[in-house]
Amino acid sequence: MKSIAKKIISILLIMIILLSSINIKIVKADEGTQMVANCSRPIDGGLGDSTGEEYKVINWYNNQWEYVFRYPKANVAEKIAQLAVEAANNDHIGYNNGGERFTFWEQLQANNYSPAAITVDCASDCSGSSGMIVRAAGYQCNEDKIKEINCYGPPAMPGNYDQECGFQCFTGSEYTNSPDLLQPGDVLCSVSADHATIYVGDPSNIKVTPNAGPKFEMKGTKIADLGYGVEGAVSGGTAGDQGEEYTIRDFYGGWSYILRYPDQKVAAEIAKIAIKAANNDNIGYDQGERLTYWQQLEANKYDPSKISVPCETDCSAGSSAAAAGAGFLMNKEDLKTLDPANWTGSMLDDYPKHGFEVLQNEGLNDCSYLLAGDILLKSGHTTVFVGNGESSDVGGGYDIDDITINLDEQEFEFSGNPKTVMYSGNRKSGEWIFDKIAEFIDFIVSIISRGILMSLQGWAMSIQGILDASIKFLEGS
Repeated sequence: MKSIAKKIISILLIMIILLSSINIKIVKADEGTQMVANCSRPIDGGLGDSTGEEYKVINWYNNQWEYVFRYPKANVAEKIAQLAVEAANNDHIGYNNGGERFTFWEQLQANNYSPAAITVDCASDCSGSSGMIVRAAGYQCNEDKIKEINCYGPPAMPGNYDQECGFQCFTGSEYTNSPDLLQPGDVLCSVSADHATIYVGDPSNIKVTPNAGPKFEMKGTKIADLGYGVEGAVSGGTAGDQGEEYTIRDFYGGWSYILRYPDQKVAAEIAKIAIKAANNDNIGYDQGERLTYWQQLEANKYDPSKISVPCETDCSAGSSAAAAGAGFLMNKEDLKTLDPANWTGSMLDDYPKHGFEVLQNEGLNDCSYLLAGDILLKSGHTTVFVGNGESSDVGGGYDIDDITINLDEQEFEFSGNPKTVMYSGNRKSGEWIFDKIAEFIDFIVSIISRGILMSLQGWAMSIQGILDASIKFLEGS
């Protein structure tokens, strides 16, 4: 009798283990509240945030973090998070890891350590800005230990936050690979990725000082821009677009040359390819894997919207892929031979060999002269101008509305707001309804599955209790 009872218990225990292993996704935290104030690499090398994307509050991301530094005093940690959000919200504060990286600290000192009060363009980098925010919090909270945090060392230098400064250090994967245990004000560092950022949690819970005033007036003109990866490094990141790596953004100035293809129908095709690529999150930024996008573009008949394999490019390779791809689609022999491996230092010499005009006098800071498909170039960066939503006529009827509406079967259209710009595909109402029904069914199934699992576990525990009592009774007899 004992043997049979033990076998039954063993079988039930195995069933519980198997049922417990069912992969039911349980979200531990609201994904919309896991944010960092990220000072990432620039779109241009000047002072200030030229696009609103250089210093920005974005979703937490796994960047191979190796250290989490936490100041144990809650009021100080909260102040660190507050000042980080204020800095990210102020477009006078940008990214520059050269000789201008300390201008942010100079402006903090001049404005009573308040990032929101800064009205003069300045810049820092990821590690410098993190250290400067911590120092500013030290002054505002009169915390002597962190008033002299070293913000002049190399990027992501963990020695900045040693025990003498009062910081706790966490290196376990439960802190470095997930936001679930993080607290607002935590400083995240990765030596291998050369990056640092400040975790702020849910920014809506942080009371911030209003900024001194907006810096930029929004324009209707757009570019398909490849900035640096949101993971903070020029290479080695996750394949595909992790956020804002390849995106449609507002035009900004500071260019040195315009590379223009004279056939405006072909130039419009360059713009179309760039728009499609910016809209596809399978295409991201990585200098080390910069030609994998071109490989996928060739494999998908030069239609970026069809790419389903995560791949990478950079600003020059992405622009060159758009130009060469347009050559194949429009049967232009001179563009078919344009090298997709061009870099910003070779484009000025190579592009004219493939039919491009080089313009230098107009449109470098004012977009009124630009045409869709123009490739803008300066030292270290290039981008594709995709048009003006109001009046830019690029010839042959290809204005920005035509470019975004006539994107073949995808039926793309422009949508978004000044800070979040995207191109999205239209779907028929029937498809939308079926998608919503499928989502609802999936939701109901997940609830039922979880209920069944809990019920089975409860019954198993009850049966085990009954069997244990029965065994004890039998043993007693």
